[in-house]
Amino acid sequence: MRGRTTTECPYTITAASYVLGTLDEREHAEFAKHSRRCARCRREIRELLPVVRLLGLAKAQQDARGQ
Repeated sequence: MRGRTTTECPYTITAASYVLGTLDEREHAEFAKHSRRCARCRREIRELLPVVRLLGLAKAQQDARGQ
C-alpha cells in the first residue's frame, strides 16, 4: 500500500473483506455505497483485486491436484 495507513479512511480496512466476499449483505451494501464516493477505498479495492484473483487461481490449482 506504498506507505499509506488505513487511518486515511475508517472504511479502508473493510476493503479486504469486501473484495473477499466475507461481508454480510448489509455491510456489503454499505461499503459499496461508501466506495462509490471514496477514492481511497476504490484504490484499495483495485490494489487488492489482483491478489484475490491469484488466491482463487492457487486454490483452483490445489483443488485440481486433489489436495
